Amino acid sequence: MPKVSVVVPIFNTEGYLPACLNSLLAQTVKDIEIIAVNNGSTDGSGDILKAYARRDSRIRIVSKPHGDIYTARNAGLKAALGEWIAFCDSDDTLPPQAYERMLRKARRTRCDVVVGGYIELDVKGTKMPATLPRKRADDFGTLMRTPCVWNKIIRRGFLLEHGLKFPPVPIEDVIFLARLLRCAPRIERVCRPVYYYWQHSSGNNVSLSYRYTADIFNGLIRSHRMVWEELRETMYRSDVEEYVFCVLSGSLKGFLSRIWDCSEREACFELFRDHILSFDWTGREERFMQLFEVPLPVFRVISAQSYIKQIIALDHRRAVLVEYRVGTIGFQYIFAYTKAWFGYKLRRFRRKDQAKER
Repeated sequence: MPKVSVVVPIFNTEGYLPACLNSLLAQTVKDIEIIAVNNGSTDGSGDILKAYARRDSRIRIVSKPHGDIYTARNAGLKAALGEWIAFCDSDDTLPPQAYERMLRKARRTRCDVVVGGYIELDVKGTKMPATLPRKRADDFGTLMRTPCVWNKIIRRGFLLEHGLKFPPVPIEDVIFLARLLRCAPRIERVCRPVYYYWQHSSGNNVSLSYRYTADIFNGLIRSHRMVWEELRETMYRSDVEEYVFCVLSGSLKGFLSRIWDCSEREACFELFRDHILSFDWTGREERFMQLFEVPLPVFRVISAQSYIKQIIALDHRRAVLVEYRVGTIGFQYIFAYTKAWFGYKLRRFRRKDQAKER
């Protein structure tokens, strides 16, 4: 039995796949198997996998028709034989001692899950500050602060015992982790980077109008509700309230402003409003204002068009101030922008005044 089975879903990543496989084969833990799940790739990824598998028997190829990533991860889980399960995206890499560090922690503590840190790298390979698990965080904070599976190893026996697999929804890894947490695993942390997350340029292959649609937004809302339902009756209730209705809802607010189709955007706003107002904000009105940038009574009645215009304007103001602080734009631009902003507000005030007189 291998010590670690690494599940790698692959779909059309021929430009990044060799670096990923090289980093896995270079691990200081040699007793690993790499479950390379070819998720219906149409580029040269399949040929790359075959060439690597001929050179190193630790690579096992699982081929399947193209499907959502949860289908590929579940296929990898089914094929895995290792004592521990790890996940790696096919356009990312790992430092050589990643699995050695996590296995050492697992052996010492006899835990079910080990969580490590990670480093983001931009397209030029420049490293961002490392994101590390907090030493004093509870299990919810340790597991869900980085709601992804690629910086973790999980004991396969624990997954089999509880029948855990990835659900058929967007952000399937977050729901997978919520279900994992509900099973009360023993969780430990390694406060060192064990994963390199590459921010690859997406190019023009997928348009913005495709990435930001009502269908995807609806799926996100459904996924967030599933996380809430999974953990609301557990000891983590207050943590999941903050996570679902505050942390995740901030990303939904940003998503709204990127939906191009006006009718879709209005429909999504109504879903968003119903989701947010399903939570009791009594005594948290100030927190609500910080998150959603309008008072709670206004949010209950504001139109989708007015709300989205407001958050777009506020986001732009914040972006301008950031640019000014780092010195990429000068005072003259700030002055012109501020003048235009106050002119807009004054015109709105006058229109309201005229409407009252009528």
